[in-house]
Amino acid sequence: MDFSIAIYLLELLAAIIGTCYIKKHVVNKGIIYFVYFLWVTVFLEVFISNIPFLLLELGIFDDRYMLLKKSVLLKGNIWIYNIYCVFSDLLYTYVFLSYIVNNTNRLIVKALMLLHAISYCCFFIFSEGFFDSFYTIPYFLGVLNIIVAFGIYLNEILRIDKSISSVYLPVFIGFGIITFSVVMGPFFTFFYKTINYKVHFFYGLLLLISNAFLYGLITIGFLIEMNMDRWIVKHKIIYRVE
Repeated sequence: MDFSIAIYLLELLAAIIGTCYIKKHVVNKGIIYFVYFLWVTVFLEVFISNIPFLLLELGIFDDRYMLLKKSVLLKGNIWIYNIYCVFSDLLYTYVFLSYIVNNTNRLIVKALMLLHAISYCCFFIFSEGFFDSFYTIPYFLGVLNIIVAFGIYLNEILRIDKSISSVYLPVFIGFGIITFSVVMGPFFTFFYKTINYKVHFFYGLLLLISNAFLYGLITIGFLIEMNMDRWIVKHKIIYRVE
């Protein structure tokens, strides 16, 4: 069973709600870029990643398909996600960086982002399998960077009034992204190495559940933040950073 359509709808919903949020509220660049990236994700998932398979279904390849399939760009879509992971890891880390105030902490996160970008470039240049296999080590290094940046962010907001710290949008984004990445990482690594139908079905189901958790949290975070300004004014909440 293919769960792709359900996943596309979850991504689209989060992108639409996020767009409504940034249109009606003053937000920092991190969240604005995050919403833009949600749309990039929708476009990539629906169109770009399916190009090789859509061309086959449309019969454009006909008898030449097996020959053209050997072409680098038409072997599959794994290379697309190897590139996507570079930008997604850096963007997610930047979201938390945009909220971090302490200069030392900001330098730490920036250094991690730079090292991560360099490591990805090294893998692209010196390792094989870019078009055939998922880049596991750079992926988990990216997840580690996100965890560190998110941890630094959480440490800083603990010094802010606790009555509002639990409804910050980055908290929803952080827990969603980290949970999704940790749960799905091993399956991204091994999924492309098997053609077992049961494994594919379980992978698809788990991917749907993980995406529902991720984009559900993101959507809920946007919806809560949409009404947060009125809630703050009503209760006269004052932001306090020590």
